[in-house]
Formats: sequence, C-alpha cells, structure tokens
Amino acid sequence: MSVTREQLQEFLETRIPRVVPRKIRRAAIRHTTVSSSIFLGTIFIIISIPLIYFMAPNELQQDLQLDITKPIVVTGKITHIEKTNMSKGSRDTKLLIYRYFFNFKHKNQAYSGFCYLPGKKMNTGQIVQIEFIESNPAINRISGCNAAPFGYSSLVFGILPLLGLVFIIYGLIKRTAIMRLLIHGISTCGLVTGVRATSTRINNRRRYKVSVNFEYNRKHHKAVVNAYGVDAFMAQQKMTRHDRVNLLFDRNNPQKVIMIEKVVVE
Repeated sequence: MSVTREQLQEFLETRIPRVVPRKIRRAAIRHTTVSSSIFLGTIFIIISIPLIYFMAPNELQQDLQLDITKPIVVTGKITHIEKTNMSKGSRDTKLLIYRYFFNFKHKNQAYSGFCYLPGKKMNTGQIVQIEFIESNPAINRISGCNAAPFGYSSLVFGILPLLGLVFIIYGLIKRTAIMRLLIHGISTCGLVTGVRATSTRINNRRRYKVSVNFEYNRKHHKAVVNAYGVDAFMAQQKMTRHDRVNLLFDRNNPQKVIMIEKVVVE
C-alpha cells in the first residue's frame, strides 16, 4: 500500500481536523523510529522475563539483608551439592554455578538453607561458617557465598524491562506526536537548508538531521527533523535543486515539524 503524490496532496487539502487514511498513517510512522522503538522495547521485556526468574529477586533480597545488617555466624555442615545449568564469567574463565545445601543449629533449633557459588570449591560434609539474621534464621547463607545465583551482578538484568518500557513509552509518545501533526498540523512548504549525518544508527540506518526553513504568519521559522535512508537522500536532492518540501507543523510550536513528503512512494 503506497501513497502517491495525488493522494498526499488531496490529504493535505482537507479541512483540519483531518481524517487520516490508514495508508498515510502507516507510511508516516514507517519513516520514523516509532515501530522499531516499540518492537525493541517489547523484545527487551520478553527477554527479561526468564532472566528475572533466574535472577532470583527473593534471594537477592536475602543477600542485601545479610550485607547491611550484622549477621550471626555459626558453624554448619554442607549436606549435598548440586550443579546448576548456570555459569559465570567469560568464555575462557567460565565457571559453573553450584548450589550448596547446608544445615546448622541455633538455640537448639535446626535450620537449613542453600546458597550459590561459581565452581565446586567445597565438598559434601564439609564444616563451614553460616551467616544468618538472628531475628529470622531462614535468611542465611554460607560465608563467602551468595543467596542469589549471580549475586548483585544480576541487578543488570533487572534494567532490561525498565529499558524496554522506556523504548515503548518513547515510541508511543512519538506516535502520538505524529498523529497529532497529521490531524491538526498546518500544511506548508519549506526549503531544506542542511542535511547532516550523525553517528546514530537505528536498524542499521544512519540518522540524518535535516534543517528546514519555512514561513508562517509572516515570520520565518527553522526546524530540524530526523531522516533515514532514502528520506535523507530525498532531502539532499531537494536542497541541491532548491525544491520545496511539503511540511506539517504545530501552529503553537513551529519547531514540531514532520516532512510529510517522506510518505510518498513513487
């Protein structure tokens, strides 16, 4: 579903607020980072779900409690050891993470627990030092081990859903801004005065900053819009030939502009 120049011109000539045809809406969004931002954010959240599960937030909370308080230390015994399917370190220094089960006594009451450590550094039946919270001995670990499989390094994985949410919110805000301009934006023509490549790439497409000048209410305005791929090439051609480009801008904030001509597919 492509948009022709005739269809674009007919759309621009309709009275505000405009009814935006689906093909124009989809084309306008396709030429921005809206879809990729929402897609990337969704992927981040999907990937983070199993990572957060393995991150073991409850055990991580135990590590935090044991580190910020002064735990009681007693002797205990390792009852058995399990090899997990998790590992830590780079390819050359990768160590399997083992789960160490143990038991200990406090005030004639028996307790048990488990913790994690990269590498098999202890043996079943070994006597070890156990740290625990006196008011809640169920919060415990072997000294030198972590209650959570990856310790505090697992907090990095907790950033992924937040980062994904940021991408999705950014995409939705960007989409709303584009729709507002399509519905309420003032149609005008402007001149491209500059096309500058940036170091940013989105979906392997370099971002360009396109400067455009236009006039509204006898005042001259300058705005900068983002362009990618063929859109940046089109803007460069317009600047070279001194051709005018179709714009939609916010009358209350002329800095908010989209190059509506980008939706045209010839």
